[in-house]
Parts: sequence; C-alpha cells; structure tokens
Amino acid sequence: MALPKALRFGVLMLVMCFTFNQPGFRQSVSVFFQDLRDATSSILHAREKRQASSALSNFTEYDLQLVITFSDLESLQTLLSNISFPFAINNTVEVNSIETTTVCTPNITGYQCACEESFAWSYNNCVTYGVCDAIIGDKCGCINGLPADDQFCQPNISQTVTTTATPSSTQANDLMDFDVVIVVFIPTSSVRPSIFSDVRSTVQNLTFPIRISQTLEVKEIYFTTACDPNSANGLQCQCESGFAWPCDRCNSSNSCNNQTCTCLYGLPPNDEFCQPVSNATICEPTPIECVDIEVILDLQLPVTTAPSNLLDLLRAALRNETFPIELSQSLDVLDVELTTACSPNSTDELLCQCEEGFAWPCHMCNSSNTCNDPSNLFCTCLNGLPSNNNFCQPITNSSVCPTPTPVTTVSTTPSPIYEIDLVVEVHIPISSYQSDMLDEFRESLNNKTFLTPFSKSLNITELSLTTVCDPNSPYGYQCVCESSFAWPCDMCSSNNSCSNQTCTCIYGLPSNNDFCEPITNNSICPTPTPPPELVDIDVVVVSFIPTSSVPSSIFTYVRSTLQRLTFPIRISQTLQMKEVNFTTACDPNSANGLQCQCESGFAWPCDTCNSSNSCNNQACTCLYGLPPNDEFCQPVSNATICEPTPIVDIDVGIVVFIPTSRVLPSIFSDVRSTLQIITFPIRISQTLEVKEVNFTTACDPNSANGLQCQCESGFAWPCDRCNSSNSCNNQTCTCLYGLPPNDEYCQPVSNSSVCPTPTPATADPTTAATTPVATTVATTVATIEPLKDTDVIFVFRIPASIVQSYPIQLLKSKFYNLTNDVTLPAFLKVKEIKLTTVCSPITPVQLRCQCEDSFAWPCDLCNTSNSCNGDTSQQCTCRNGLSSINQYCQPLLSSTPCSATTPLPNITAPPPTIATPEPTPPPTIATPEPTPPPTIATPEPTPTPKNVLGTFTIDMPFDISFNDKNNQVYKTIYDATLNKCTIVLKNKCEVKNLTFTPGSTIANYELNVFSPDPPPDIKVTITKNEILSEVASKYPVSIPSSKPLSVDPNPLYVGDSIKVTCDPSDLTSTGLSIINETVSWTRKEGALPKQSIIDKYSILIPKFSIYDDGVYECKITWGAGSTFIQTRQLISKALPLITVTPIRDTVKCSGTRELTCQVDELKATLIDPNGNDLGVASWNFVPSDSCNDGDVLTYKCKLSGRDSAKEITLILTRKPNFDCISDIYGNAIIGNIGVGKCDTNYEGEKTAVCMEDGKYGDEQDKCVLQVIVDLLVRSKELNELTIPVFLEDLKNATVQNNNLIIESPATLIAMIKIFENVANASTSLQINLGRNSTTNFLESAGLLMIDDARESWSFLNYNDTRNTTEEELLKDSSSSAFLNVFENLPSFIGNDTLDINTDFIILNKTRLTEPFSSVYNSSVEIEIPQAGGDEEFITIIIFASMYNVLPGRDKLNTSSSRVHGRVALVRPEVEISNISLTFDVINYTNFTIGNPKCVFWDFNLYDGLGGWSDDGCSLVYFENETVSCNCNHTTSFSILMSPDSPRSLILDFITYIGVGISMACLVICLIIEAVIWRKINKNATSYLRHVSIVNIALSLLIANIWFIIGAAISDADQKNPPACTAATFFIHFFYLALFFWMLASALLLLYRTLSVFDGGLSKLTMLIIGFSLGYGAPLIIATITIAATAPSNEYIRENVVCWLNWYESKALLAFVIPALTIVMINFIILIVVLYKILRRRVGGNAAQTGEKHVLYVIARSLAVLTPFFGLTWGLGIGTMVDPKNFGIHVAFAFFNSLQGFFILVFGTLLDKKVWSAMNIRSLTSQGRTQSTSAGTSSSGLSNLFQRMRRNRGSRSGYNVSSGPSNSEPLNT
Repeated sequence: MALPKALRFGVLMLVMCFTFNQPGFRQSVSVFFQDLRDATSSILHAREKRQASSALSNFTEYDLQLVITFSDLESLQTLLSNISFPFAINNTVEVNSIETTTVCTPNITGYQCACEESFAWSYNNCVTYGVCDAIIGDKCGCINGLPADDQFCQPNISQTVTTTATPSSTQANDLMDFDVVIVVFIPTSSVRPSIFSDVRSTVQNLTFPIRISQTLEVKEIYFTTACDPNSANGLQCQCESGFAWPCDRCNSSNSCNNQTCTCLYGLPPNDEFCQPVSNATICEPTPIECVDIEVILDLQLPVTTAPSNLLDLLRAALRNETFPIELSQSLDVLDVELTTACSPNSTDELLCQCEEGFAWPCHMCNSSNTCNDPSNLFCTCLNGLPSNNNFCQPITNSSVCPTPTPVTTVSTTPSPIYEIDLVVEVHIPISSYQSDMLDEFRESLNNKTFLTPFSKSLNITELSLTTVCDPNSPYGYQCVCESSFAWPCDMCSSNNSCSNQTCTCIYGLPSNNDFCEPITNNSICPTPTPPPELVDIDVVVVSFIPTSSVPSSIFTYVRSTLQRLTFPIRISQTLQMKEVNFTTACDPNSANGLQCQCESGFAWPCDTCNSSNSCNNQACTCLYGLPPNDEFCQPVSNATICEPTPIVDIDVGIVVFIPTSRVLPSIFSDVRSTLQIITFPIRISQTLEVKEVNFTTACDPNSANGLQCQCESGFAWPCDRCNSSNSCNNQTCTCLYGLPPNDEYCQPVSNSSVCPTPTPATADPTTAATTPVATTVATTVATIEPLKDTDVIFVFRIPASIVQSYPIQLLKSKFYNLTNDVTLPAFLKVKEIKLTTVCSPITPVQLRCQCEDSFAWPCDLCNTSNSCNGDTSQQCTCRNGLSSINQYCQPLLSSTPCSATTPLPNITAPPPTIATPEPTPPPTIATPEPTPPPTIATPEPTPTPKNVLGTFTIDMPFDISFNDKNNQVYKTIYDATLNKCTIVLKNKCEVKNLTFTPGSTIANYELNVFSPDPPPDIKVTITKNEILSEVASKYPVSIPSSKPLSVDPNPLYVGDSIKVTCDPSDLTSTGLSIINETVSWTRKEGALPKQSIIDKYSILIPKFSIYDDGVYECKITWGAGSTFIQTRQLISKALPLITVTPIRDTVKCSGTRELTCQVDELKATLIDPNGNDLGVASWNFVPSDSCNDGDVLTYKCKLSGRDSAKEITLILTRKPNFDCISDIYGNAIIGNIGVGKCDTNYEGEKTAVCMEDGKYGDEQDKCVLQVIVDLLVRSKELNELTIPVFLEDLKNATVQNNNLIIESPATLIAMIKIFENVANASTSLQINLGRNSTTNFLESAGLLMIDDARESWSFLNYNDTRNTTEEELLKDSSSSAFLNVFENLPSFIGNDTLDINTDFIILNKTRLTEPFSSVYNSSVEIEIPQAGGDEEFITIIIFASMYNVLPGRDKLNTSSSRVHGRVALVRPEVEISNISLTFDVINYTNFTIGNPKCVFWDFNLYDGLGGWSDDGCSLVYFENETVSCNCNHTTSFSILMSPDSPRSLILDFITYIGVGISMACLVICLIIEAVIWRKINKNATSYLRHVSIVNIALSLLIANIWFIIGAAISDADQKNPPACTAATFFIHFFYLALFFWMLASALLLLYRTLSVFDGGLSKLTMLIIGFSLGYGAPLIIATITIAATAPSNEYIRENVVCWLNWYESKALLAFVIPALTIVMINFIILIVVLYKILRRRVGGNAAQTGEKHVLYVIARSLAVLTPFFGLTWGLGIGTMVDPKNFGIHVAFAFFNSLQGFFILVFGTLLDKKVWSAMNIRSLTSQGRTQSTSAGTSSSGLSNLFQRMRRNRGSRSGYNVSSGPSNSEPLNT
C-alpha cells in the first residue's frame, strides 16, 4: 500500500506545479490555496517568500506545505531521499527540495506531533500544548496536540545538521505498473475558463516516461474526465477524446449525449471516471416513453419599451417556427400558441383579447366586464385581467355563448372618477411588537400627505387606521375600533361585545374580515337583545395519573378541590363551567388489580355488573377492571337499582384464643348464651351477611390432664380421631386431650358418627371399699354489686389504598345502630358507641389524626411540631401522628380552651381506664341474713415494683461522659423516660438504671413501676414508643426495620425491570412525628446502577443485571438526624433455559406437527408467525390449504412479560415422503439442515445436513455449556467495577467445569469470545487490570491449553481451514483469536512491574534494561543486547503448553511440523531489532523430531487464518535438546520440528536414486519377459511363476511412477488437491497390487511345495484366483478408503506429500494393515519352504547332500524369495518401534527403493532358463536333456521345482534320479 500512496503523492505535486506554471497563476497562488483549503479536506498553504538573493531576483520561490495522511512514513522518507534535487519540471519551473517537517500520530488522549531532524517547535507551541520531550533552549521537538492555525515545525537554525548520503540500492527489481487516479478540485473563482485546454496542452507536451526517483517513474498521464459547474443543468462531466463511461452509467435522466456515454449531469456515481473507449462501449439508445405536458407562459412586457406591432411580430415568429424543437434528449417542444393578449387602453385600463381560435368560458363574461362585439358568440374580450389567471382556451362547441342582453350605449363623455375603499390587513408577530408601535403608526398616518398621484388613473386620497386586534386579552382576541370608527350594530351581541352603544369592541376576530367603518348617526346601537338560551353540554374528562408519582390520597385531594370550587366558572362570554362532578375513581392498588368505584350519587347501569366483575350489589357502584367501552358512572336513579345477586353459603372457621387469667370460668357459658340470643341473619354489607354462628369446640387448659377439648352439643369428631390414649369419653368422640390434630374441630353429629362401644377393662378382683360421701349444704348470702362502666376501645385499621371517604360515614351509621341490634347477657350492656378519632395518611410515613365532634386530645398533646389545628381552633383536635398506640381523642368535659401563648406542657393527661367488665353472679335462693361479724381494717400492702427494660440507639459518637448524671445527654434522656413512664402507666415510676454503651451510642434504661398489677404489654410498648419519640425530637435516633425492602417482581431474574420499595410502617407505628424527611438510597457493594430511577420511597431499575446484585439500603432521615434504615439483599437469577420441540423440522402439507414450549419456573407461550400470542405452551400445527413446497414458518416460544424467546422453524413440503428421518434431527428433504437439541446444561443446537443417501451427514455440535453462555452474556456489559468480579467468576467456572469445557469445541469458541470481550472492554474503557484480576485471567486461559484439550483444538484448527470458524471472533482462526488476546494483554495490565506465575502461563512485566537477559521456567531464555536507551517496560508471557492450541502450519504450508517448545510472547514498549531466544525442546510425541526452525506467529498468513513464519528469524544452533534463535523483531516466538522420520539428504538420495534404478530395472525385466514369454508358457508352474513376476514388476513400476508424480505435485508452490487425490489413489492401489501379487506368488510356491504332483487346480483357475487376489482385493480396499474419507476431506495429508491421511482419519491403516499382514504371511510361507528344502537335503541321497552347503542354499533361497515376498517392507516395523535408529531408516529406504533391481537380478538375470530361452542355440535344440550335475540356477529350488513338475505316479513318495531325465528344468 505504501508504493501507490507515494506515487499518488508525487504525481499530485507534478500536476500542481504544471498548473501553477501557466501565465497569470503566480499572482493568484494565495487565492487559489485559500479556496482549495475551503473546498477540500487537505490543508495546503502557500506563501510567497522574499527573493532569496540578487542572483535569483528574476524568480519567485514558493514554499508548498502539504498535509497528508500516510501510514508508512519510512517508505515516504525513502522515496524522498532517492530524489535528486533540484529537478526541472520545464524551462521555468523546478523543484528545489522536498522535506518532511512534522509527523503527527494519534494516541489515547489525542495527537502527538514530533518534528523531523533539523526542525523544531517554537517556545510558544511547546508551552501551549505541552511537550513530550525536553525543551532545549527555546525550542522542543515534540508537542501533545495538533497546533492551531495550521502551524508546523520550523527549521531549527541553532542545530547543525549533518547529512549523510544514503547509497542507492543496486539491486534490480521487477517493474510494476500502477494505475493512479488523480482528482483535482479547482475553485472556479480563481481560474480561467480555459483551464481544461491548459491542462490538455500541458499533458500533451510532456515527454514520457518521467523519472521521479530510481524506483519510480511516470509512464503516461491521461486527462480522462472534466466536470464543469457552469453548464445550464448544473455540474456537467465530459469525457475526453478516447474515453467514455460504461453504458449502464447513462440513462435518460442523467445523460447529455448518445452512444458512448461521454457526458453526464452531475458527478459520476462511486467516483467512477471515464474509461478508454472500446467496441463494447457503444451504447444502444434507451427507448423513451414521451409524455405531453402543457406549459403556460405568462409574459409581462413594459409597453414603454415594446414596439407597437409587438403582437404581430410575435405571431409571425410563431408561424415561421418549425416544430418540434428539441431542448434536450428527453425534452421537445411540440407547439407554441399565443392565446391571450392584454394591453392598456386609453384610460390606462387593461383590455384582454383572445387570439383566433381561443375564447374564455361564457361565465367569465358579463355586462360589467365584457368588451365583446354584440354579434360575437364567444367570450373573447374582457376589461381587466381575467380572474385566477384563467387565460383563453381552445374554442369548442360548448364555448358558444347565448346572445347577451343589449346594453345601452352612453354617449362619449370623460370617464368618471370612482372612489374605491381598499382594506389592508397587517399581521404583526407578538414577539416583535413593541408597546409604542401602535402610537407611532397612528402618528405616521396623521403626518402623511396623500396628494401624490399613484398613476395617471389612480390616486390615494386617504389612509385610515380602523381596527386593532390584540391576542393577549383574557378571552383570546379582542378587537377595538379606532376613534370615529365602529362596526354595524348587528356585529355586536351580548356574547361577543365588550362595549356599549357604538359596537367598538368585540371578542374574537370579526367575521368575514369585516373591519370597523366610519361612525354615522345610525351607528348608535339600540339596547342589546337578551342573550340566547344557554345549552348544557356534558364533557367527560378522563385523567390517567401514575400511582408512583402521586400520594395514595389523590382521590381525597380531588374531592376536596372540587368541593372548594365556586360555580359557575366563566371561561368566555359564551362558555361557562356549570358544575364538575367526580364520578368514577379507579385504583390499581386493590387486591384484585384495578378496581373502579363510583362516587356518591353515581352508579353504572345494572347490565354492566355481573358476578365476575362486580365488587358490590344493588346500584352497581364497584367494578374490577376498567369499565367496558369507557363507560363511566352515571347519576343514580330508581332505574339503576339492580336485582340482588344470588347468595352463596360460605363456611368460616373462627378460632379465638382467650387468656384464662383475664376471663371468668363461665366464659364458655357466656359465649353459648350470647350466641343463642343473637338473631340471624346479621347483615355485614350489601353482599355479605352472617347466616349462622355455631359454637362447636371448647378447649380448657384447666383440666387435670392438661388441655381438654370438648365438643358442644350436636357436634363430635370422626371416630378415627379418638383412641384409648386421647379420648375422654365414649361413643361419639366428643372429648379429646390436647388440641385436635390438623386443627380439625368438631363436626355435626350424624348417625354415622356413633362410635362402637369400647371393650370394657378387666376389673381388679379385690373388693372395693366404699367410702361414704358427705353432703355439705352451704348457705350463701348473695351480695348484688352495682354495674360498673368500662371503656372499651376498638381500633380499625383499613387499607387506605382500597377504600374511599364514604366508608367513614357508613361506619358511623353502623355503630349508631349497633346498640339495638346486639343482645348481650344481663350483666353486660352496651351503653354507647362513639367514633372518636379518624387517622388517614398524608404521606407514606405520616398519619394525620382528626377528632370527631365533641372529642379532643388534652391540650398538652398538641405542640407546634405536631399540631395541624387551624389558627382559630381553641382545642387540640388535629395532630400529625399518634402520640402512642390507642391514645385517641377523649370527650370534651369542659369548654376550657387551650392557651395559644402558654407553652404546651410535656406531661399528657392519662387516657381513659380500660376496665375488664365483671359479670354479675346469677341470683340465688334468699336465706335469712345473719348478722355479719365486725370488720377489722387491715392496712394495704406496699406494691412490689415491676421492671421495664428498654434500649435504643442514638446515632452519634459515644462519649464515656454520657454516663455522668450531670451530663446534658444523661439528664435529657433521664427526664424523658421518667415523664413518659408516669404519663402512660399512670403509676409511680422511677428510673432505676440508665447507662450508655458504645456502638454509636446505645442507651439502656430500667424503670421501676409501682403498681398492684403488672402493667399490660400494650402499655409497656406505648411507654417505650413515647420515650423513643421524645428522645428523637432532640437527638438523632436510629430505628432499625423489622422487615426487608419489598421488591417486585420476586423472584428476580437478570434483565427484569424491578421496583424496590421502602415500607416505613415500622416507623409510623411508633407514633413518631415525621416532618421534612429525606430519603436516600445506597448499595453496599458500590454505586447504584446507572439506569436507576429514584422516586423517593422507591427505586426503579429498568434492566437488572448480575452486576447490580448486592445489599440495597433505604435510609429515611428526619428531625435532629434520626434515621430509619431498611435493607434487602438482591440476588438475581439467570433466566431459565427455554426448551422447544422441534427446533427445526420439515412438515408435510397433508400432515401435522405438535409444537411444545417448556421452561422451568416461569410461564412461556407460543407466538405464531403473525405475532399473535396463542396463549398455550403446546400447539398442534396444521398446515393451511395454501401450503406450498418450501414455505418456511417461524413460531416463537416467548417468556411471558419478557423479551427472551426461542424460535421453532417449520419447513413445509408437498413430497409424500421424507428423505431423512432421525429422532435427533427430525425430518428433512435432501439438502436441508436438521437441528437437534443439546444435552442437559448445554445451550445451542446440533446441526446435520440431509444427504442423498437418506442419512444425515456433516454433523456439527454447536452446544455451549450453560454456565459459559451466562458468562458470555455478562461479558458484553463489563465496566470498571464489574470486571474484577467477572474474572473471579470466570476462573471459578473454568476450574469447576474444566473437563466439560475442553471437550466441547463450541464452548472453547465461547471462551475465546469472553476473553476478547474482556480485552475490548478494558481497552475501550481504559481500564487497567489489577494483579488479582490478571491472575484470574491467566489461570482461566491456561486451563484451556492442557494436554486433554489438544483434540478439541485440533478439531477447531482443522475447521479453520474449512472456513467454519465462529464468525463473531476477531480473527478468522480460533487459535489466532486466542493468541491475539494475549498480544493485546500488555496494553491493559497497568504501568507497574508485574510478575505472575500460574501453572500454565508465566507473565513478567519489568523495566527493559540494557543489556536485558532473563530465564523463564528454566526452559526459555531471552537476551536483548541493545534496548534502545530509555528504560521502558517489556512484557514477556511464557506459555507452557500453547503447542496444544496452535497448529503446526507454517509459511511453506507443511503441517508435518509441530511446535516443540514453549511459546514466548515478547512485547516491549520500544522497537527492538535484535533479540535472542533459547528454547528447550519438548517432545510430547513418540516420533523422532529434528529439523528445527525458529518461527513467529504471523496473523496474516493464509488470508487471516495465521501460521508460523520464519521471516526475520534464524537458527543459531541446535544441540543437547536446545534450540537457539535470533530475530530482528518482537512477537510470539517458538520452534517447529518434524515429528516424522528424520529428514536427511542421505535418505532422500537413497530413495530417489533407488527408485530411479528400480524403474529402469523393471522396464528391462518386462522387456526380457516379453522376449522369452513364448518359450516359458509351456509349463504350468513356470507360466504362473512368470505371470506373478510380470504383474509384480508392472505394479511396482506404475506405483513408482505415481510416487514420482505425487512428489512433484507436493513440491509445487501450490498443490492441486484433485491431482494429489488421484495420485494418492493410484499409489495406494498399485502398491497394494504389488503386495497382493507377492502374496499370490508366495501362495503358488506354497501350493507347489505342499502339492508336488499334477492335478488339483487348473491353470485357468489359478489365473483367476491370482488376478482376483492381485487386483480385485486392492481395488476394493482403495475404493472403500477414498469413498469413506474423501467426502470429509480426510483422504490425503494436508500440505505434505501426496499420501494417505493419518492424523484425522487414519486412512493410512488401509495400506499398513494389508501390507504388514501380507509380509507376515509371506514370511511364514518362506519358513515353510525353507523347512521343506532342508528336510529334503537331510533325507536325500549323497549326491544331493553334497551338492551345496546348507547355509549357501538358505542364503540363495532368501536372496531369491525376499524381493518377491516383500519381506524388506517388514523393516517398517522397526522404524515405528525405534524411530530414532537412523540405520533402520537407511536399510528400509535402501532395500525397498531397490526392490525393482532385486526383482530383475534374482528373478530374471540369475535364472538359467531365462538365459537358455534367450540363447539362439537353445531355441533350436529344445529336446536336449540336461544333467542335474550341470547345475541349476538355484540348486535347492531347482530340484524342488523339478519334483513339482514330475508325474504323480506314486502316492507314497518321490525319487530324484541322477541320470538323464525327461523332466522339465526348474527355471522355465
């Protein structure tokens, strides 16, 4: 990219210099550059220098400053340094020098601008922008920021510059052509019109090529396109000669020429300029559809300058014009006709006449404006301009006008003068109107003289201001007439008039724009008529008020506000508000959702209410939900009384627990008698009444056996509830010891309730002694005590959110009538029930209590802080908050008013005593009353004091002095506790103990209460609350909450919008006076979520995330700093996983499919393709009748109330059968993708493609571990606070699920994306990770590189080459993306030294000293001899097992190499050009490794996949399992070594030379066999033997040929995969054919050895067996291998030699197993044959025994049979067993490459029969015999074959004769 940019830069300077050289340009350079700077983004400055010297006085020198954006500064500097200055442009222009002065580069905070050598910044710039180097003298070389006013570095004259010539490169490079497009924008204001001609001539006069530098020259410059903004149609671009645009760029709307598209209106699209014209660029004209358009031209010509015969001239010109006239390619003028001519007549009036053939419509002419001749039948002449600019139209039949009425002709007299009133209406914007503007306007009109004639026929005689309208009046517009003007009287009425008599003022704008007229006598208006009758209009106003922003008493406020209004309210003169009725109130806070209630006197029609929506009876005044059709409550009438709804019986069980210490023993009897005298039913409300109350069960704790429960009469338990251990009666189970189980109380007795009689217990045989019982009759004297009055206080707590004001009145009426409705025992009577106190909330934490009439509090309970009494009130009847529980208003016993001036006392009057009613004993029989003995008075004992303990916390620092009784804090709290105890408990109290302890300040008090009876608990609570309230008024008291904050919704899920509410009911129950409270919200773990919306007592968090978890606190502060704190810990849960069935499936148009949607904890429903919610989680899908093949429908399973959803995709088909059917992937058609579910705890999907064989293939598992999915979602919303927590969670999840993560490639990709998100968030937000966070980061990543993860990484790396890597990753390769995270890691781990050692990754960040040397993990040593001077930081990361992640692909594309060392990432902050690295070799394979290469990871290799490159790195040495490297750059380094057999030139020479010799020998062998073939086919054994030899030689020869071809393809720069596949197939096939023919040869020898006589298998049979085995079996194996592995691209090795794959598919086993099996079989056959030979020699005659030594025979036999049996291939086992043994590799290569040579030598050349057959003499005397003594080619084998050839005459044995024989020789 650097070279094109540099060329563009140079050519731009040339064009500018040529242009400036034109005459007249030198003086306008400054103007030119000023315009150019305004028009373009480039910043160019031009300034004219002074004349340099007297020698250059005739020349003008310019400094051109160019600001360019360039990425390769070194290339630019190299280019400029290679230019020789000065160089001439032409005879008058030359370039003296080009220098770079300033280089500005962006950094994190902005720009940093540094000066080049010999340049510097001025002192002002250094101070203004800040320096980034030292200030030397008054200059600096670097500033932070772009300078203003386009200032750049200036020459540093104080610095001596030494220039060193740079030698030019002498190396010749291949020239490359670059097309450079130069676009020049020239302001038209600063150039001449001939600019294009000047450019053309300049370019034509240039001589090419023009050398710019030694490496750059301009070959040719073409001027292609010129755009001129001065054309009539705007910008017009024209191609130069020989150039044009492609035809598709021109169309009828933008083209301004034909054929070659050389002219366009506007800039060409996409900056595409003209291209050279070719034959293909001739454009066909585009047919254009013509549309007729009528255009009316209105020409107004001054009569003073126009000739008198203008119309005649115009008519003649139009007649002589030839039409159509072409205006452009797309516009023609078809005809131009003159229709209407208007000219002034003698009276300066216009006279308009139609031309011939034209006329106006008849209605345009009338007696007042027509000037037609009476005989004219058309309207062709008008006086004045036609209305609405209607000009004459062509005459049609409908244009004939009726005969006009004759007009009386007036004699010719001077034209009369007419007065015309013109109304001028002026609208003045209020914003620009000034208060005195109207007066100024009046004064101007009064001073104006109107005698100047306007024209010959027109004068303005007068101008009057008549009417002024002002929009700012209370009733809108108000219009007032000026003096002497008024409206007619009918304009004014009682509704709009704001004046009397003369109608000079009205409200609103006047109708019909009738403005004021001069006043006359008849302008006096009569008395206005009465206003019209008013009409009532009902207007319904519906107000929606958010409950979160208003108090709960909003309805009360609305009612009170409406009640205070005074009606009618006048809105305008014609509109007034007569009445406003509050009819309907709807509250969302009811238990049943929205509840709408009618106000008093209003109701809905009865048909609006039903049993499901009504919440009352009769008048239908309460509904659940909004009323239908927005129908609100209507006034109640007789017709609105509704029929009562059916009554439903409901059984309600009431359990009453009564303390036995507070009731009489006869409590049960009292309850029974009370219930018996009650009359039922008892109506509770309109919809609720008590039908019956039954007393069923009574439990008494006073029995001897503890609690005893007894059923009332008519009730019993079921029999199974009673047993011998708990029953206290018989038969009906009516008595139990203890509470009944499961709170099951007595039930009505039925026949089935009678229990069987229990078995009687056996009596003691002893005689029972009968003890007589003495009967005592006691005579009791009854003393009748008088009745006592007892005050009983009932407190009703009614939720304010669900009631209105009228229940208070309803409650009153119920109370007043209750005394007559309830009958009580004789000893108990209700005398009076009165409502004393009503409390309602004014804020969520504050009650306002009001006394009813005749009730009030004692005066001392009201003070300035809590009283809400009016100024005129003289009683304490209203206060904010209760003083304590149950301390309510009391009857006014006197009319003594409360003093307004006297301070209110602190001690309150005691409330009325609550007395327990004492029942009157029943009457007894009267007996004579004996005289009572005298009563002796005994003194009352002193009551024992009772202790009351209390404590509270004061929010102020503890001081030990608080415990001093003279301390003010002590005294204040002491007084408060004593006073409140005395007031509330009404007994003698004393403070026994008062202490203060730390913990803020905790006050602990102990009170002694002297009372005969213990004070009730309620009184103790009241006392404590009063003490707390008193202290809180003076000190900051801290009151904890007994319950947590409320949260909605609950449970809480990630992504929910939640509302957290503070409930201060604990605070309000204390009776504290809360005034001017403030509420603050905090979060213990940090700041509140940024998106939080606080509404005082609640906080709304729109999208809650896991990072928002924590303890939230609501703190209410009031008074002297007292606080109430309520907290809650919020913990969010991840949304549950949505499971759908199916995910993707194919459905027949005639079939159905069940869709299911399932999710735990939450509700989910199905959404159809149209977006309709089906409301169910299971749906039976039935295709519609319009079903088409290939239609795709998408359903969604969506969580209710949330956005989370999962799709179900259905593909419709009309095919009768599916091509693929699977339980996992569903049904599919060929080519479609099936989708299956993931396993439990995984999210994602499994995919497979339906193949042509009806099975699913190309299976992909895209399931990601659920916990990693959650982390991936969290990683997208990281910030400075959440990153540390997230990395901790990431490490924990990785450790706990490590095995599951590394076994899933899809999960690994998700982990990589998580690391990328962390890196991106840290970089973009400029967050530096701390030590702990960095450690967690490294530990999480290190666990992904362990050895067990190698298989998953191999899968990902293999898929990288198939372009199937995750698209969201920043790199195309998974492994590259993983390593890239660590490349960026040093940028966000801070600027301090750091040393972290984890199990798999070591990170060290330290100062870069000079020289630098360090050893890491005893396996990597790094040395940097020169560090660049400044001590900057260097970050080094050592990966222990990155070789499991990064593949071995290198720049040469040979993946046989593997990473066999640690990976070291080196990132210094300065540029380093010399670094040495030493690695310990790590051999984690069983292969011999060697051939080390020093490499670094290049992310750009293989189109972004990445790979190892050795550019800039070299190997220093390799010894003692240590590799030393030297590189000239820094990045991620390691070493590559080959895991295969050792690479050696010796082995390569042996292999290729041996194969070449073998191929030549095999050709010779085949030629010899062809020559002697007819001589050896007479004997079957010899024939078959030579058939085997020929096929072995042929197979080996073809296999070697393909081996050479495969090697040639592998060594090519770019391998051809199809050719390599073919070569591999044939190599595999023919090598297998070689082995199987060797097996056939061995089997033939074995057969002839074991069966020596003729017979058995025929020659044809053996041939069939041989060819089937030799070629059939290899063909089957090779075909199956390629068919099984080629579709998945796993047949051949990638990027190595053309041979079978091993690492991915193990296809190599298809050769190794058959080959080694055949070698083993042939070896066994060889042993058998040798055994037969040796046995024959041992058991044979002396001649045979002495023929040859036995060892010679064995050696000779092995030499002959080994090449044919392929035994040397068995050495391959040795290479696998001992891969480091170089000798075995040499032996393997030597013997197997020369196998063809051995076949020729031992199979052909050493065969005497072959020689005999080739001998001519032997060919003519074939009948000669041969003595066995003459020798054989192979003594032992010759005899063996001879025996095999003999007739099988004897079955018992065989003999070999030493004499002449007719047997065939062995070697035939």
